[in-house]
Amino acid sequence: AVPRSCGRPLVLRLRLLLDAMRLRLQELAVLAASLIASTCSASAEPEGEAEPQRNVEKPRRLGGCPNTCYGDSCQYWLQLDYGYECTQLESEWGCDCADCPACDGDDDSDRGGDGGDDGTTESCPSTCSGQTCEYWDTLYGIRDGTCDWSGVGGYKATFGELDTYCDCTGCSCDGFPPTSLPTSSPVPSMSPSTSRPTTTALPSPLPTPTPTKPKLKASNFDELLAAVASNARIELVGDIEVPYGGLVITGQTNLRIFSDNNATFVPMPGVTTTLLSLFAGAQVAFEGVDFEGGGSHVYSAGNGGCVLVSASELTIERGRLTECSAGGGVGGGIAAEEGSHVTMSDVLIERSSARLGGGVYAGGGSKLVMTSVVLDACESSTNGAGVTVEDAGSSLIMHSSAFKSCTVHGVHVANGDTEAYGGGLALVWASATLADTSFSYCWASRGGAIYMASASLELSRLTVHGNGEYDMYNSASDYLCTAISDAGHYTECSHVMTGLGLTIPCYANCASEASACEAGTSTEGVEDATSLDACRACSAGSVAGSGASWCETCVRGTYASDDVFDADGYGVITKASSCVDCPGAWCV
Repeated sequence: AVPRSCGRPLVLRLRLLLDAMRLRLQELAVLAASLIASTCSASAEPEGEAEPQRNVEKPRRLGGCPNTCYGDSCQYWLQLDYGYECTQLESEWGCDCADCPACDGDDDSDRGGDGGDDGTTESCPSTCSGQTCEYWDTLYGIRDGTCDWSGVGGYKATFGELDTYCDCTGCSCDGFPPTSLPTSSPVPSMSPSTSRPTTTALPSPLPTPTPTKPKLKASNFDELLAAVASNARIELVGDIEVPYGGLVITGQTNLRIFSDNNATFVPMPGVTTTLLSLFAGAQVAFEGVDFEGGGSHVYSAGNGGCVLVSASELTIERGRLTECSAGGGVGGGIAAEEGSHVTMSDVLIERSSARLGGGVYAGGGSKLVMTSVVLDACESSTNGAGVTVEDAGSSLIMHSSAFKSCTVHGVHVANGDTEAYGGGLALVWASATLADTSFSYCWASRGGAIYMASASLELSRLTVHGNGEYDMYNSASDYLCTAISDAGHYTECSHVMTGLGLTIPCYANCASEASACEAGTSTEGVEDATSLDACRACSAGSVAGSGASWCETCVRGTYASDDVFDADGYGVITKASSCVDCPGAWCV
């Protein structure tokens, strides 16, 4: 039960807490229970019983001394002999001690209705947790001509009229909106007790929650344009026929377009156009969306058959680009320029063509990240039928991908030769890292699989098969070919890549997992173990266990043996696996 003397301020304070903590319901019960206990524990009474007598008789309310201190006057709290002062009650608790006899001579803050600078009218008493109804209505009310409380930060219709909890007699709410909202004063966390009360600031207005992007559906180009303009999440529910000029997105960020049934961008009948162009920092992600039959146009200056990305970011997941052509430009499927970032996973690029990069082109410092991407039957006239990466700062990272039947047709020169570079990949003044990637039946006159010039290339676990005119062609490039095997292990590889300009062997067709060297052998002195032959037998007097990276010499009093239970004192000359204690004074 709550005593009548603290019921009104307690209700208002609980309302503040309830509104401020509406999104933290689990904490609300604990806070509310703690608040009731701390506020009224000293004066709780059973419902329906008379209020118990206080230690000091409650003084009668004096004519000019209002009850503004949690249901009592300053006069009351001062006569309890707890050591309170009028200035303390006014500054820390927000009480109005004006005209209280015990405070005669104090420099009060004029909180009551005597015409001071507190923003209230003269006849409006401070009966709402040390403030007036006008004060709270100005902070959190709505302009409806009444003293009301609509919740912290203006969230409407939570608590209704203030005079349900406070005495609003003589208050002129909504009649004089101040030029600026008053600053909320601290409110005591508990009623006055034998110790000085702790003050707690009023809760700040709750921030307006950030709205979730709406999801819009588009079944044609006009609906797609409208959805893109709203920056919504867009679901394609049908194929999109694209007019001349294609879909152009400039500067918009965090745009997501997806389809559950592999909706496809296609040009309108009789139209040749790039299907999608991104400019000026656009960030767009596609999922489950295909592109088919795009051809470059004036916007792309001949670049980007299906997609052009300029100084922007593009992500494609679970997509397909088919029969895209940049003609004499670059990037039949996708052209990335001006420092763009393109990320692809689970993507098929097939039967696409260009002068450079029949499947994908990256230049001008652009970066490609390709995982589980297949480039099939792509063509170019000069470089990189599958992928071309050129210019300083441009790079490619490719994992678990494949180049199939990609062909550079080449340019015929005066001596009758054909200049064609990089059937699968052409790397010029750029860098690349390839792992677990295959090249099969790709062709070029220089580097059926890979062509590199003044580039940096790192290769691991490649698979090559049937590529024409050498697997690799290197011109003034740095490259590293590894089979990825830890010390003491080897990765079985069946092919050493052929090529021109190769100064170190480049292993291919390697096993997916490394094998451990057998006991008595190690890979000591071998940098890249690609066969069982790389596991070298330990010399006399030294031993190694399975998977050892070096052989250890047996100490005095032991001998090297291939049997840990050996006890005859005679060891083995080579391939020993254990150091065994000598059985007596001697051993061999």
